[in-house]
Parts: sequence; structure tokens; C-alpha cells
Amino acid sequence: MKKIINKKKPKNHIFLDLDSTIINSLSPDEIKLCNDNNFNPLDLFKCHKYYFKNKLEFYIFERPHLQSFLDFLFKHFNVSVFTAAQKDYATFIVDNIIEINPNRRLTYFFYSYHSDITYNYMRGLKDLNILWSIYDLDDVKPCNTIILDDNNEVFSTNKRNCIKVPEFSIILEKENPNAKDNLNEEQENIKIVNFSIKDDHYLYRDVYEDLKNKEKYFSDTLCPLHFPIGNIKTKNAICKLDF
Repeated sequence: MKKIINKKKPKNHIFLDLDSTIINSLSPDEIKLCNDNNFNPLDLFKCHKYYFKNKLEFYIFERPHLQSFLDFLFKHFNVSVFTAAQKDYATFIVDNIIEINPNRRLTYFFYSYHSDITYNYMRGLKDLNILWSIYDLDDVKPCNTIILDDNNEVFSTNKRNCIKVPEFSIILEKENPNAKDNLNEEQENIKIVNFSIKDDHYLYRDVYEDLKNKEKYFSDTLCPLHFPIGNIKTKNAICKLDF
């Protein structure tokens, strides 16, 4: 765990998952499968190429409207990352997608090392108790901390402190891997999803409403500290198109 900055304001905390929450990474082989099915995600999504040892490892796609949503989060919260991904890969995403302007600086950065601790020795994947029970972060408490994640296990582990978002995935496994269709044998276990940029626009409205609900929950049941966003109109949380 690395603390990135000293906070100037007593804002509350949002921890972001990376893969399938704010980005989706595809291998070169998966991109080829998309192209073979007359679908090119490079035409629809903002993409970053991640190289490992001078070899192209992943195409990393930003979720639609992500940049505007990040602006909203950094304005109103202390923003951190809690990912199960490896440190180098996660750092690339932070440097090239999240911290791309001076107004965005992460507060904390947790990666696979910390995720493995929670999975093996605590209640489950990304157990937020690690923040106040293990690392004793005196500014991070159950009453002022939320994680945004697509993973069901993360939600089950942190029900009161998690907002579960729909998975962002350009390629999904078929519900029945043995089903036969017009795809060849190499492709039969994948399904190309022409992801709707317009539909995803409403994700951020839903997240905003969930944040308001968390604000009420914390203020009513836990302590007087709560999320100070009650006077922000919903439209401010719905982002403009970045493409």
C-alpha cells in the first residue's frame, strides 16, 4: 500500500476497481477474434496499448464517459484504487488513464499484494477492513469509505460499503460453453458484444443515486459523517461524451 498524497480537505473516500469496472483489457488474439466477426472495438472505445518486455500484452479500453466521471469523483471525494491486478499493469492504468491531469491525484493505491491478503486471511476479496484494521489508516473508516466494483464477491464481502456496477466487457463467455453456432471451434466459447455507449451513459446516474443512498444510510445508522453530495443535481453526475 502506498499513500500518494496528503489530503487538504476532509473528503470521504471512493476506492475504484479497475478491470471490468472502469476499463476492459483484451489480448491481441481477442482483438483478432473481434475483427474476424466484423467488430472492431478500436472504432468505438478509447484505447491504450500496454506492453510488457517490449511485447504488446493488452489493448486497454476505457469505459464510455469515464473521463468525465473521474472528474466528478475527484472533485467530491478522495479517490483511491483497490485492484486485484499486478502492480506494473495497474500503475500503467493509473498513469495513462486516471492521473492524466494535475487535478487528479490518488490518495491510496492497493494492488494484487493487498488483494491476496484479504482473500487468504480476511473475510474475502478486497475486504475493506484491511484499511482500518490492518493498516490503521486513521482517515479511512467504515462510515466514510465506498468501493466501486463489478465483482459479486467484493460486494458480498463489503455489502454496506460497496456499490456494485455492471460489468464492462467487450467479449463475454457464452452462457453455455458447449453450445454450437456459426462460429468456428476456436471462437465457440466467446461472444462479441457491441457495447452500447448510449446505454452506459446511465451507469453514472445509477452510481450517483447509490451514493446518495449511502449518504442517507451512513448518516442515519453509523455516525454523523456522511457523503456531502446531497445538493448536487443528478445531471452533474451524468457525463458528457468523450468520443
